[in-house]
Amino acid sequence: MFLLEVTGYVPEEGATAVEIPEGCVSVGREAFRKQDGIESAVLPASVTRVGERAFAGCARLSAVSLPASLEELGEGAFESCRSLRAVKLPDALGAVPDAAFSGCRKLEAADGGRGVTAIGARAFSQCGSLKRVGPFERLESVGYRAFSQCAALEAVELPETLSHLGREAFFGCSSLRRVALPETLQTMERDVFAGCDALDFSAIPEHLMWEFPDAFPQEVIGRFGYVKEAHRAQLEEDFRARHEEERAELADELAYLREERRDAEALLEGADSDLASQARARIDRTRKRMRDVRARLAVLDDPSDDDLLEEYLAE
Repeated sequence: MFLLEVTGYVPEEGATAVEIPEGCVSVGREAFRKQDGIESAVLPASVTRVGERAFAGCARLSAVSLPASLEELGEGAFESCRSLRAVKLPDALGAVPDAAFSGCRKLEAADGGRGVTAIGARAFSQCGSLKRVGPFERLESVGYRAFSQCAALEAVELPETLSHLGREAFFGCSSLRRVALPETLQTMERDVFAGCDALDFSAIPEHLMWEFPDAFPQEVIGRFGYVKEAHRAQLEEDFRARHEEERAELADELAYLREERRDAEALLEGADSDLASQARARIDRTRKRMRDVRARLAVLDDPSDDDLLEEYLAE
């Protein structure tokens, strides 16, 4: 028995559609890579595997039909197919690998994939038009930056099977408003939701905030009060460093203001009425600002004042 694999492609002049013949079981590594003339591709029911970067860089590929029999996609299989608008993931597919659809800027929907258990690193990164994914009913892990900079994505349903969210998984998803996080989560790495400015963090289960504070923006952690003691120590260190910097800046400003006041006082001596009036106004402004600076320094230098720290943690 022969197992047929497409290993390369020589296009006919003017051809824009690819139909792989029935009986072929595999599309080989880089078989159609950077074939700019291809606009559509149909894979027959016999195909079970698409290799690494098989269609990567096919800039005009706007439609692809994946068979229900497909079990394996290679890394970067459709990377930078910037005209691709939609894809239906077969339920037989076990994983969406690293960079599988990365850079598919016009991709609006990646439906299906009920059997997918893992979404790899940068699988859908920089898919700026992506609005709909899944449902991934058996999903267990989401990799590093899997959905990063999917600016149009508004909602994601994550199943009860999910146990791991990788670093920056949803980084820069600026329109993301709702994410259903399951109780089964065991690990969440840093900055999972960094840059998700529209996300309703109040809907995130409270215990996840406590268990995985690094996964959420620090202003959110402070706003909802979910600060673990170990994490609080880092925030306190940041607070002290920031205030040391502010003290130095205020001390420099105070020295400048003293010079400014002396210059204005020197100008006042022997000045005519107009210049004297301007000099006095300048002195008044300088003195007022000096009072404000000294007051702020007094607050910063008070070791018994814990309110500043609490305000910082609650920002």
